[in-house]
Amino acid sequence: MQATESDLALSWLVRQTNLTAEDFEALMLEVSAKKAFGLLIRQDQGDRLGGLDLDLLQTGLKNVTESLEKLLLGGFAPRLPAPSSEAAYNLVLDVEMAVNGFREAAAIPNLRSAQSGAIAVCEAAETLAKRYMAEGVEAIAGWLGARAEQANWQRALAAEAFGAAAAEIPGALSEATLQFEAVHGRLHDEIIPERQDLLEVWQEIDLAWASFKIQMEGQSVAAMSSALSELDVVLASSVPMFGMKDVPNPPTAPWMFAAMYGALGVTLTFCGCAGCYMFHRSRRQKVDDPYADGANYA
Repeated sequence: MQATESDLALSWLVRQTNLTAEDFEALMLEVSAKKAFGLLIRQDQGDRLGGLDLDLLQTGLKNVTESLEKLLLGGFAPRLPAPSSEAAYNLVLDVEMAVNGFREAAAIPNLRSAQSGAIAVCEAAETLAKRYMAEGVEAIAGWLGARAEQANWQRALAAEAFGAAAAEIPGALSEATLQFEAVHGRLHDEIIPERQDLLEVWQEIDLAWASFKIQMEGQSVAAMSSALSELDVVLASSVPMFGMKDVPNPPTAPWMFAAMYGALGVTLTFCGCAGCYMFHRSRRQKVDDPYADGANYA
C-alpha cells in the first residue's frame, strides 16, 4: 500500500530531535504567513474581500497552499523542519482545514462565510505559532521564544493594517495600527543598554513602519504593497535577534566597594604610619648625634 502524505509526515516526525532556536524561528515565520494571509483578507467590502482583486486572492491562496506543504513535510532550501511533535502536526492539519474552508467559501463566493473562514485561518495559525514557541522555550535553554514571537507577530499586524487600508476601513486601520505600535513599543522597552545591536534592529523596523504608514495614507495599493514587503523583510530578519538571550553587564556588588575602599584605607594608614616613623626616626637621630646641628668644639 502506498504511503499517504500524512504517513510520510508522521514517519519523519519520529526522527525530529535536537531542533535549534533557528529551526523553531523558521517554523514560526512560516506559520505567520498564514496568520498574515487571514488578517489580510478578512475585511468585508461589498463584493470584494479585503479590497483585493480575485487574482491577488488566488495568488495568496496558492502561496499559502505551498507553505502548508512545507509545514507538513519540511523543506530543504531554505531549511524548514517537519512538525516538532505530534501535537504540532495535528495543529498544522487544523490550519490546513481552515485554509480549505476559506477556499471553498471564497469560491462560491459567500462573503460572510469567507470572512469567517479567514478568521478561522488566523486563529489556527496563531495557535500553531504559540505551540512552536512553547516547545522551543522548553527545549532550548536561554532562547527568548516569547519575545521572538512578539517580533514575528508584528508581521501579521502589518498585514492586517494593509488589508484595512486597501479596503478603506478607517476603524480597522486605526485598530491594527494601535496594536502594531503597542507591540513595537513593548519590544523597545525590553531592550537593555548592552543590546545596542537589538536597538539598531528596532530602529530599522521603526523607520520601515513609518514609511509604510505614509503609503497607507495614500490611494495607491501598489505603493502600500511595496512598502509592506520592505517592512516584512526587516521584521522577518529581526526575529532571530529578538530571540537571542540578553547578557547584561554584571552589577557591582556592595562588598566590592567595601573591599576596594577598605584596601585603600589600609594603604593610606600604612603610608601615614610609615611617614610618622620616618619623621620620628629622623628627629631621634638628630637628638642622639651631638654634631647633628653642625656645631664642632674640637
